[in-house]
This record gives sequence, structure tokens and C-alpha cells, in this order.
Amino acid sequence: MVIRTGFLSCLVITRLCISPELIEWKESRGSLAKVGTMAENLTLIRLAIEHRPLLLSMLEDYQTAGEQFLSQPLLEQLQTDFAALVQQLQSEEADRNLPDGKVPQSTLWLMRNSAELLGRVNLRHRLTPALEHHGGHIGYCIRPSRRGQGYGTKMLALALDEARRLGLSKILMTCDVDNLALARGIEKNGGVLVSQGVSDVSGQLIARYWIAL
Repeated sequence: MVIRTGFLSCLVITRLCISPELIEWKESRGSLAKVGTMAENLTLIRLAIEHRPLLLSMLEDYQTAGEQFLSQPLLEQLQTDFAALVQQLQSEEADRNLPDGKVPQSTLWLMRNSAELLGRVNLRHRLTPALEHHGGHIGYCIRPSRRGQGYGTKMLALALDEARRLGLSKILMTCDVDNLALARGIEKNGGVLVSQGVSDVSGQLIARYWIAL
């Protein structure tokens, strides 16, 4: 069930999901089969001031795993001027004062039961030649402690709903060919492999997928 909401300017799309521990994915029919009664609420939100503690918890998760989560400028804003960070993300989405070569994007966060941030997705509103080569419309990440539980696939499905709302008719995504989990998530959401090649950005072999909306 998908519910579009608009209150508090932060809720975008909500989907009621059965907890990963209580579902099984039916590959042949592309549906979720409920095998329990406990449900969880997954929502894509736009960051607001009240979400700072949840974002700090997510950052700690990444630091524990020894992974980088935010760029240094954004990390400093999170720690010293969170309101400025929120405003910057709003400006990026509204296409205000963007530097040359940067496209407007929506930065959305996967919220579980209004109590935990599970991941982040960047939805770029249009492509440049550079993004057509590497990056595409959508990039996302799931916090280390929540990986392998199907949340990336669900977050991508919600992001595609938002892309439809923006009026996009198809989405380009790229990923390293050895990132099998991401590739599976893209394919489960309708991604069709169109090419592979060496990235000018990372030097790694990447795959390119188009998803029709």
C-alpha cells in the first residue's frame, strides 16, 4: 500500500511493509508473501531539524564500520550548524544557487517506524553527460547494521515513486559489476542492463541500467 502525504513538508511517500524477518520474496510473482503479523512503516522523508539525533545515530553506525558517510563539509555542518545543512539540501532540491555542473537533486532518507534512519537516496532531477557515464539519476546507501535485510530494494521502490511524481519517464542507474546486492535491487525494481564499461570516475568496471517508470 502506498500513501502519498504532505504534512510538515518532510513526509513524501509511505509504504506499509511486513518486517524483513517475517516475509519471503516470491521471485516468480514479484510479490511479498506475509508469513507473520508484525508490520513496519517505511517512509521517505526530507531532513528536518528534529531528525538530527537520528542522523547522528546513523553516522555513528558508519564510523563503527570504518566507512565514510558524509563529505567533510556536510559532516562539519551536521556537528556545528545542522540548520544550514537542512537549508543546503532544500536549496539543492529547489535548484537554487547550484555550482556549475551540479544538477538539482532530492536527498531523501528512509525512516523506519518514525524512529530510525535506515538509508539515504539521492534522486537527481536530470542528467549531464558525466552522469550518463557514471552516477545516473539515483544513488543510495543503507547504514551498515541494516544491510542484507532488503531495505535497499524497498528504498529504491519508494524513490522510483518520487521520480514518477517529478515527471520522469525512465531512470538511469549505474553500479560496480561486483556489487551484486545493488544489481539485484535494481533488477527487482525493473532495471534492464544496457551496457558495461570502465568508469572514468572510479576506474572500475560498471554496469548501466535503465528503469522504465
